[in-house]
Amino acid sequence: GLDRNVLGTDSLDFRDALGSGEVEGALDLYRGSFLDGFFVDRLHEFDEWAERTRLDLQMQAADAAWTLARRAANQGDVLGAAFRGKRSLALAPFGESRVSQLMQFLDQVGDRTGALRLYRGLEDWLRREFQARPSPETQQLHQTILDREGAAVAAPLGTRRLGADRRASPDRRSGQD
Repeated sequence: GLDRNVLGTDSLDFRDALGSGEVEGALDLYRGSFLDGFFVDRLHEFDEWAERTRLDLQMQAADAAWTLARRAANQGDVLGAAFRGKRSLALAPFGESRVSQLMQFLDQVGDRTGALRLYRGLEDWLRREFQARPSPETQQLHQTILDREGAAVAAPLGTRRLGADRRASPDRRSGQD
């Protein structure tokens, strides 16, 4: 054990902040993998402990980010929810329920391309790791966003006069930009 009055660690401060409900402060303390790149030759027990601790802290940080995403969504801050949701999935990717919820957040803020990309990543991972597909609910959400994205792309093209901008500038007529 360490005397915390003499030597502090960000990992202990992170856990303390989570324990006291200071989720945002805890997440601010999480700056990356625990002892990343640090190994002790011929001490496999230490390496195993460090790896377990690394994964545990990473999952706690992912859960903290997701807690903040849900909190933001409940307060009507969909952009904040999308931002925190992305951080959560960056730490612990491919939890399907979180992917699905983040797809909804991204769709609501207008980032349908991001939502569709997220789905493709989930779909690829499930196929590669489990020879499985996303749940029917997530597939339906994907289709809904895909349909909405197609409608958003098609609508402006149908109402815009193609080539009108090119005629407006003599430089454009000559092919120079």
